Amino acid sequence: MYPLLAAGRPIAAADLAAATGLGEPQVAETLGRWPAVFTDTQGRVTGFWGPAIGELSPAHRYVTGGRILYAWCAWDTLFLPARLGQAARVTSACPVTGELITLTVTPEDVTEISHPEAVVSFLEPGGPFDAGVIESFCHFVHFFARRQAGEQWAAGRPGTFLLNPRRGGRTRGTRQPADVPRRPGCPLTASTATQPERRRRAAVPTLK
Repeated sequence: MYPLLAAGRPIAAADLAAATGLGEPQVAETLGRWPAVFTDTQGRVTGFWGPAIGELSPAHRYVTGGRILYAWCAWDTLFLPARLGQAARVTSACPVTGELITLTVTPEDVTEISHPEAVVSFLEPGGPFDAGVIESFCHFVHFFARRQAGEQWAAGRPGTFLLNPRRGGRTRGTRQPADVPRRPGCPLTASTATQPERRRRAAVPTLK
């Protein structure tokens, strides 16, 4: 799914069927079962567990391969380059100071950052990620121009803490809903599109 979204255009069921070898009905049924899969009026996928084609609020602008995407939260911009195997230029505003923070993120690390003291907030999940993941999790994960700004913001939000963006994307793994493949970004295949009950037992991903 991620490589198809990185092309910067909505993904039709036929596109997924061609990429995975599944039939269109099975693709449509699987997508309908997964939470937080965003579609347009034609039923094409426009957002999936991290990347989105349209601008979101707050906006975490993610430019890769000459295409403009948007991430659901700051943390997504740190792990997506590894998932896609391609560096990205990220722009995001500090919610406290309003300063624009820019980063170059490669599959291995953050190699450039406009604010050397920048931090990223994180919220320890209190339960499974579900259809409300953007409101319950993503809205708590931002870049801050400096630690003082991050501490000011986090002080009124229990459960949030700060990470160094140069390590955050690697040390915290990736999030996923209970009913999607174990790693969000592994291919949609006949094996990952079946046996939903077994996958539901792993309600929350391991945070490393």
